[in-house]
Amino acid sequence: MRHTGASYCSGRLLISSSRRTVGAPVSLPGLVARPWESVFNGQQRHGIAYRATAVAPGAFPMAQAG
Repeated sequence: MRHTGASYCSGRLLISSSRRTVGAPVSLPGLVARPWESVFNGQQRHGIAYRATAVAPGAFPMAQAG
């Protein structure tokens, strides 16, 4: 996930719904980020897991001129 501004982020979203269009903006109410780490075959891995209560249609804010 890439932080692109004060009010929104861009990233990939895996959902099992045919009602969403690839590349369409979505809103993620209740979005929570949780860091994790584990060791597998002697290699340490880490990342951030995201969870939201819903996936709803959203809109990107308009760019300001200037």
